[in-house]
Amino acid sequence: MDDFKPIVGLKIGGSIATEKNARDFPLCFREIKERAFNYIKVENIRRIGAEEILPTLSRVNLFLGLGAGPFGHYLVKHKEKISNVMMIHRSVSYYAALVTEVLKRTGLPVIYKERFSPVYACYYENNRLHTEKLERWVRGEIDKRRIPIFHGDIIPCKDKRGSLSKFEVLSADKCLARLAIKLKAKRIIAATDEDGLYSADPKLNPSAKFIPIVRARDEVKISKFPRRADVTGEMPQKVREFQEAARAGIEALIVNGLVKGRIRKALLGEKCIATIILP
Repeated sequence: MDDFKPIVGLKIGGSIATEKNARDFPLCFREIKERAFNYIKVENIRRIGAEEILPTLSRVNLFLGLGAGPFGHYLVKHKEKISNVMMIHRSVSYYAALVTEVLKRTGLPVIYKERFSPVYACYYENNRLHTEKLERWVRGEIDKRRIPIFHGDIIPCKDKRGSLSKFEVLSADKCLARLAIKLKAKRIIAATDEDGLYSADPKLNPSAKFIPIVRARDEVKISKFPRRADVTGEMPQKVREFQEAARAGIEALIVNGLVKGRIRKALLGEKCIATIILP
């Protein structure tokens, strides 16, 4: 790791990398593989890699999380229609592998290894989240000057006897915040399709108020956005996860990843239009 370069975490949201609110999505893995690129916004991902991330690499050490979009959210919402819950993992893992290949072609030193995805590298035990295996892998890849990629996933829950009891969703936001704390990151950024945090959905409510600054211990009252296909708590939950990182001294930003230059400036700590969550 380059000690003089700060560690920064970036989450590319499903809203800018996928057709997140798709009304239909394949419910078998064979069809997911056949139709995957119908749901991936390749040009957005390519632009983010080439124009936003690549110019920052001389100044930051980066780790990267992916929002799963319909590859995760749709299947979780319709899990009673799929044959095996592990298909959710197979779907988001396949998506992550495709995104990794797109980013590699922009010149980024990205790496994704399924065996270190959250379903295998994280777990809940007595309601406590364990991410140690994922942390070691991410730190090791940063030390090798690579950009490790992870994604939202399902992870096992263990009961008091250590036996598997069920699977729970682990969002990329929660994972990003947890890794940032453990890695002592300088800042984390969530790239979405909005300028930042609003009191309500600005696409439906013209009176929604933009919220430029949030403090780590603020109680933020915002509504869920009913139009969004999200099974991880939407924006209110994202803010809570990022406030946890802020309480550990890590600045967090929510930026519009569709506007050229916003992600790049956020990664470098430069001023840009965003919601900033401060310690």
